[in-house]
Amino acid sequence: MAAQRRKSLITSLRPQLLLTHARGATVTPRYSALPKLTAAMLKPVIPLQQAMAQAPQWQCITGCGACCRLDPELRQDALAALSPPQRQTYLGMVGPDGWCIHYDTGGRRCRIYEERPDFCRVANLLGLFAPELAPAEPAQWNATAHGLAIACCRQQIRSEYGGRGRVMRRFERAIRQP
Repeated sequence: MAAQRRKSLITSLRPQLLLTHARGATVTPRYSALPKLTAAMLKPVIPLQQAMAQAPQWQCITGCGACCRLDPELRQDALAALSPPQRQTYLGMVGPDGWCIHYDTGGRRCRIYEERPDFCRVANLLGLFAPELAPAEPAQWNATAHGLAIACCRQQIRSEYGGRGRVMRRFERAIRQP
């Protein structure tokens, strides 16, 4: 229970409060939404830099393929972000069942993974939806870019396999590993 309370506190504190505590100053709550802070609750709080290093990092998992569901009726936002040539390629990849024609549903893998179009790469999707957040390689992403990629994957996995399924659990474990 105490560990859960500390985790909740770390995620709910504003960065200013974490920085203030990291410098050793007395912390007083400035926001009405914050719980009443006690010395016992603040003692285990880690510095902001360390908390950022421990933040979830996006990574693709094998055997998922939730992003390969290309049904235009379900992916209007993705289609709108694509250029006309990309949109034409995208629509040409949609099979009669709404899945990508290059997706092996039995093995849950992409048959053209190494040669897949740029819009099938998460780093490039971030560039389409949030260009200011998307360096070329995930190793250069900041916490906001990782958060956006994680949110997109969670949404796709939840819509295809459910929010409490095996694929979601594997994804959650993968993004928390350093």
